[in-house]
Amino acid sequence: MQRRPTAMPCSSSRQEQAAASAASVALSVNDRGNCGVVDGERAARAAEREVEERDVPPVVARHRAFVRTLQALIEASPLAVVVSDASGVVRVWNPAAVRLFGWREEEAVGHPNPLLSRKGTRSCA
Repeated sequence: MQRRPTAMPCSSSRQEQAAASAASVALSVNDRGNCGVVDGERAARAAEREVEERDVPPVVARHRAFVRTLQALIEASPLAVVVSDASGVVRVWNPAAVRLFGWREEEAVGHPNPLLSRKGTRSCA
């Protein structure tokens, strides 16, 4: 049986929330101002993002949110997504690319794209 967090008036400071997130525990604040303790890595990442974005201009916060959305779409895509820079070095390699091509992300990112033909050759590597 999973224990549900109890609601309590929220009086915790942002520093306490950041400290809690470091221990994989975050305080969740609902729209009524009540707090609950939430376990898990996802909650910790959300709390860290909130602390990071606290003092940034709104345009920067929107950009960061947009980048996170793109990252989530690429990760969830059923199609292989491989992005290389101008020199042919892999910068993005999603899980579908792992399934399709067989190379793990760690093996591909930061290395020459194995799918591109080498200069002077007619076939792919």
